[in-house]
Amino acid sequence: MADKTDERGGEHERHQQLARPAVEIEEERANFKALILKNPNFFGNLPEAGFPVVKALSQSTAYEELTCIGLHPEAEKLQAVVNIKRHGGYGGGTCTDGSIEYVRFFVRRPGGWHDLGVATFTSYDLPPGSPLPVSYSVEMEMDEARKYCTVENIVEVRGILSWNVEPPAGNPDWIPVWGNVLDVRVQIAPRWLHLVPIKELIADQLLTIDPSVLNLVDLQATINPKPAPPPPPYAALKKKYEGKDVPGHRFGFTEAQKLLKSPLSATTLAKAVGAQAAQPQGLQPLSGSSILNSIADIAKIVDSLIATKGDRTYEELDCVGYNPETRMLSGVISVKRTSGYSGDLCEPGSTEYVGFWAFYDGAWHSLGSAQVNVHDLDAVSEERPVRYAVFRGANLPERLCGDITGLRLRAILSWQTPPTGPDFDPVWGNVVDTHIQPIITAVLPGDQRARIMRINRVTVTKIDGSGFAQASEIAGDCHDGNDSPFGGPLYIEGDFTVKSDSYFDPATGDILAGQHPPAYQVFVHKVGSAAAPSQLTNPFYIAIFPVSPPAGDPAVTFRQEIQTIGGAQYYLYREGVVQAVNPRMLAVWEADGFEDGAYDIEVKGFVWNGAAYVPMATPSQTQRVYLYNGYLHTELDANGDPFTIKRPELTLSVDPPVGDCGDVTVGMTVTGKFSVTDHYFGSLGIAVVPISIGGIPQPINDISPSAISYDGTNTGGTGGDVTWTLDTTGMTPCGYTIVLHSWDRALVGDACHGHYNQVAVGFCLRQP
Repeated sequence: MADKTDERGGEHERHQQLARPAVEIEEERANFKALILKNPNFFGNLPEAGFPVVKALSQSTAYEELTCIGLHPEAEKLQAVVNIKRHGGYGGGTCTDGSIEYVRFFVRRPGGWHDLGVATFTSYDLPPGSPLPVSYSVEMEMDEARKYCTVENIVEVRGILSWNVEPPAGNPDWIPVWGNVLDVRVQIAPRWLHLVPIKELIADQLLTIDPSVLNLVDLQATINPKPAPPPPPYAALKKKYEGKDVPGHRFGFTEAQKLLKSPLSATTLAKAVGAQAAQPQGLQPLSGSSILNSIADIAKIVDSLIATKGDRTYEELDCVGYNPETRMLSGVISVKRTSGYSGDLCEPGSTEYVGFWAFYDGAWHSLGSAQVNVHDLDAVSEERPVRYAVFRGANLPERLCGDITGLRLRAILSWQTPPTGPDFDPVWGNVVDTHIQPIITAVLPGDQRARIMRINRVTVTKIDGSGFAQASEIAGDCHDGNDSPFGGPLYIEGDFTVKSDSYFDPATGDILAGQHPPAYQVFVHKVGSAAAPSQLTNPFYIAIFPVSPPAGDPAVTFRQEIQTIGGAQYYLYREGVVQAVNPRMLAVWEADGFEDGAYDIEVKGFVWNGAAYVPMATPSQTQRVYLYNGYLHTELDANGDPFTIKRPELTLSVDPPVGDCGDVTVGMTVTGKFSVTDHYFGSLGIAVVPISIGGIPQPINDISPSAISYDGTNTGGTGGDVTWTLDTTGMTPCGYTIVLHSWDRALVGDACHGHYNQVAVGFCLRQP
């Protein structure tokens, strides 16, 4: 999320940054865009463009490098870290727009690579002497098909980092000029039996039921899960890892730590001595529940634990980073051994903890912790590790744009034991130090106010005075704004500039009894209307990252609901300094039923004065948006009955004598007409749907014209019928479908695209 505003730090900071000594940048970097605009194949990475290579250059990591990628299996999120290595060469300092770093992700599935999408962040020139590298993180959803826990579901993931040029969609073999390609292996979370319908368990031969009682069973129901099993005891792990080169101080680590931290009571000694040791009078062992089998075991394990510090044999924290636009901390862990993680995917496994601290104002400050569950996996080796991700939201200090320099970040990985401070020395794990960029702001320290930051993934500085979104070069934004109105629902993101964790339970994120965090109200008002503004009171969901999150996914999903206090209705602000919220949603305006037109969105902030909520000193912020919920027209349903709908109005036909579903001979040219009507036309495409015969894709010719986009003049669509043509030469005799699809320019919800419609016609292609 970009927090930048037009003022971004003021003239003093701009002059300060402009006065910094220039960093020498080679021509190929400084004039990169100009060079490839004149010759798309200038660097030799686009040979299909047909231009000569002037200076071959590919995968240069002199300025930025994608260093690691990992997956948090349960959260289904990929995390990646990019290191910025130089002070200059990024298009401008932090009082400018900088430049965009793109990371496109692919996952290998049966049949090849599948495009998951692209993530971005903004890179800037930094002052000479600012510490390097500066590590940034990006994330991407990855919802892959889950398999049962008896299957090690390991898949390959590819990331392509590219500076200033977005890697093309669907092309996993594309090579960037500035950036690099990185392949890793990740583990997909297992499919839990208690979530699978009984019918599927029977079909997969995991469950059998006497056929005579099948009619008495609800086959769509699921089985009741057993309570989560406790961690396996020392004796079970000792037996499990016998002959597998897992030392006792690894599988006995957890219970040895318990013993070392417990008071030396008679009960503790009885557990330690075990059933086979001689017992002093009155010291009876707890039969069947010994923590360690003998005093000899304890001695060996304690000696080994004392000698072991920062052991990376089993796991290693490879890298960490921070994205100041999304306020997300990330880390990637390599799991390097087949055994030693307290069980396979059908067992509880063990936990990798990562604690984060940032150094500023002369001291270390906790940014919270994150964790991920890991297991024994036969597919793992030191040469081919599996990469896991941890992540959590975190609020770093905010700085004026002229005062940006890297802050020191420390992350500590510790297996089975959470790190307790920045000087914590893990037994199993390691420490990583890097630098991260603080958040850029235009607000002076201590100035409490409510801020609207984005509407439907558009930073408010990219919304013009009439309420239309414009093209954005801010990472994380919708980049396709083009005089674009907004369609419902509208997601209103923002924050309060002064935060505190004292209001919240550190484990759950709930508001503590007797605490009154800042409150706010959100109103919408149609411009020019005499009616009073409407207050938004509907519930919505946010993800809260508590100070000390529970095991598993570090985020807690919270239903944000309106609260009635003192006769007025408020939302209570849920974000602290360490406790982060992502997305930073202030309200969701379900605007589908509202009239089209310009609206003002106002957020009013309140603070508790000891008896009631009163307006802040800077009580509100207003943002204008233009609402457009689609082109209203009549269409016919499958039965030929009319209905009204809001979306582009489309027509598509095949000219006589062929007509819809008619016959065509190979080699003929087919023609027809199409049209699109809309108040805010965006784009259209028309194409023949690809076919396969016997699993082999067949040749498909392009329709002309194949696409039309908004050019600033064709606001209402095609302005009438457009003739299309299709040459069928070389196509395989078969049945074909032609599809016309269109979007308007509205930015609907957080999807970065508008209202959609499609129509289709068909023809039968025969041999001459």
